[in-house]
Amino acid sequence: MAVNILMSDAVVKTVSYNMHGFNSGLSLLHEMCKTYDIILIQEHWLQSSELEKLNMIDCNFSSLAESAMDTKCANGIIHDRPFEVPVSYGVKA
Repeated sequence: MAVNILMSDAVVKTVSYNMHGFNSGLSLLHEMCKTYDIILIQEHWLQSSELEKLNMIDCNFSSLAESAMDTKCANGIIHDRPFEVPVSYGVKA
């Protein structure tokens, strides 16, 4: 879902994107960085130790992210999604 927000004379382009896994959604996320100012991503399924990958997607974006995968991965083989939904925010610098 894309939303354009008008702030004085500027338009801030915002989109929400379900990645269905970091590697699955990475190519479209690269393209979205060319069009949008704020990108809200869900279901990246990265562990806390991997969240830095979000800052390496586009040098014009910074990220604020959280992971629900750590507890799930610590329990052994991953066969289901965690109950908490990880949400991340990318904001163009």
